[in-house]
Amino acid sequence: MSFHVLVLFGLAFVFLFRQQPVGPIRQSENGQTATSTGGMSSNVASVAAKPRSDIAPLPPRYIVWQLPVSEPAFSRFTEWANRYTQASAQRGDLKREAQVARERAEKISPAPSLPAQDQKRVESGKSVYATTCNACHQPNGLGQEGLAPPLVGSEWVAGNEQRLVRIMLNGLRGPLKVNGQKYDLDMPSLGMLEDQQIADVLTYVRREWGHEFPPVSINTVKNLRAQFSSREDAWTEDELLQVR
Repeated sequence: MSFHVLVLFGLAFVFLFRQQPVGPIRQSENGQTATSTGGMSSNVASVAAKPRSDIAPLPPRYIVWQLPVSEPAFSRFTEWANRYTQASAQRGDLKREAQVARERAEKISPAPSLPAQDQKRVESGKSVYATTCNACHQPNGLGQEGLAPPLVGSEWVAGNEQRLVRIMLNGLRGPLKVNGQKYDLDMPSLGMLEDQQIADVLTYVRREWGHEFPPVSINTVKNLRAQFSSREDAWTEDELLQVR
């Protein structure tokens, strides 16, 4: 049982027992009141030190749990407990989805080998991916919820290479649908990379995780960089879908 659950149960007991009476009103030998329902007075210790035969000792459970808890404090605790429970459930759902995605990715067969020259480009692209793309799209290509969509099995990875090059050169903004799911995220431009690096990293993405799509030509990168050298805006999904 986790620490948070133990705290939750502890505070619940505090709330349940805080209205319990400590015992009948009584007086000590010096005439001071020894308590009622709101908690124990400072004279309890002296009463306990000099027990009387006609008064039963206080049950230990009242001494432990008779703590004052205000209604606003308990309301705040209840609100926190509800949020904690909901967040835990959401984290559990995300973990299960991630586990399913990992298992699916592990079952993907490696793509057929490429000619030696293209295979070197894949290895070069893997290094570029590790330093530039790993943080968002992750080493397994599954992306991150709220940060980056998956690359594994993506129709954008499988589609026209010119769309991918445009995204790399100028970035992407606004909603984008990937594998039937809508993502409203922005991707910054990676135009600071060299033409060869862009071609290689896109080739790696199109050959990794079981993908068998053709390598990306460096000439495509050079031509598109020259064609849109004055463009400052990131691309949108509608604009990219017009590229055939």
